[in-house]
Amino acid sequence: MLNYRVKDHITHLDIDSTVTARLLSANDSSMIDTIKINKAYYEGKTYCYAQAKIKQPGKYLMHFDANGYEPKYVIFDIPKMYKNEVHKELKPVYLRKKPKKLEVTLDE
Repeated sequence: MLNYRVKDHITHLDIDSTVTARLLSANDSSMIDTIKINKAYYEGKTYCYAQAKIKQPGKYLMHFDANGYEPKYVIFDIPKMYKNEVHKELKPVYLRKKPKKLEVTLDE
């Protein structure tokens, strides 16, 4: 089981909005599985992390999408899986907020 924390790239706080994630094959981007997103609230803080079940070694691609944030793809390689390895903590994924659209009205 792979664990990823999902955070905002400016504040470095875990994202509180709805996050979706998918596990894809790095070779052809075919979808392997949807990823479970867990949220925990502890002492007034939000913790958001993704858990992916990997069954065999190889190169993978994870797609993260959250409300108000730009989508992000993360490539990672699992060269070997050990029999008794229960879970592996990977580096956090930092998502960037979508730029605000400015509405400009032109006079005629």
